[in-house]
Amino acid sequence: MIRQRVLIVLYIALVLSVLLTAGALYAETEIGKVTFIEGKADILRGGNLPAKSIQLNDLIFEKDTVRTKAASKLEISCKDGNVLRLAQSTRIDISEYISNSNQTKSTIKLPRGHVRAIVDKDIAKRIADAPSANRFEVQTPNVVAGVRGSDGDVMFEPASGDTIVAIREGVFYVYNLQFPDKSTDISAGNMIVIPQSAPPGQQRPISNAEGQHNERATDPGKGNPSQTNTQSSIASESTTAASAQSQPTVNTNTVSNAATVTNAVSPDTNVYQPPITQSETAPLTTSNQTQNTSGTTPAQKPVPTPVPTPVPTPAK
Repeated sequence: MIRQRVLIVLYIALVLSVLLTAGALYAETEIGKVTFIEGKADILRGGNLPAKSIQLNDLIFEKDTVRTKAASKLEISCKDGNVLRLAQSTRIDISEYISNSNQTKSTIKLPRGHVRAIVDKDIAKRIADAPSANRFEVQTPNVVAGVRGSDGDVMFEPASGDTIVAIREGVFYVYNLQFPDKSTDISAGNMIVIPQSAPPGQQRPISNAEGQHNERATDPGKGNPSQTNTQSSIASESTTAASAQSQPTVNTNTVSNAATVTNAVSPDTNVYQPPITQSETAPLTTSNQTQNTSGTTPAQKPVPTPVPTPVPTPAK
């Protein structure tokens, strides 16, 4: 009996030792460090509270959560050459980060905000050559954006539920988690909006204003845009274009011509409106005599009695 108890105690001690050793090794999985910070940001080690203020050169580990505050941005330079740049009011969860000589498997979750992912060209080539064994993905609550190139911006605003992906260099693939079979590739210089509950739409070129906004939002030394809704800021041009397409086109020639039509009816007053080509002093004819806009009937001028032409008396 005593021997059995001793064996049980030794077994439990061995298990605890293994778990503690594994935890220590896991906690030391460093992926990179903070190489730029502007404003305020904090970090949750392992994704757990309490949050700790981030300082320049602080180390970043797998499973960490990094958050930037308003009017702030931050850069993480990873040991494998990848770079993550966070705009203001952004949160990323480093869900998985495996990068060695044999494989690359990285998943960065973006519950809110704007992150620029710059993937090392050698890693991008490895992913392109063997995508089933290697990947680098940024995941929002509704979209997966995966690297086939090297440089792109991913934005998510919880209020709208839409994800925007803008590619600076290379190619990214995107798909809505509800429609995993409808993946779309986005090429450099283009952007795409993925609705909350729909497949990706059509990609379109990034405008100069949108490109400058993305640079100011994430890049060191590029200034910092005022705190706004990231989704509405970057998609404002798309919204304006869509609104313009939905408005009916007015033919000015048709409008001006309609005003000269005789007996035109005004939709506002439902009464006769004199044609704009008619003289204001001209009398109304019998065929057009009706109530005018003032509600009174103008007096008709009396028609003069014709005077007979005198017939000359023939000479006798």
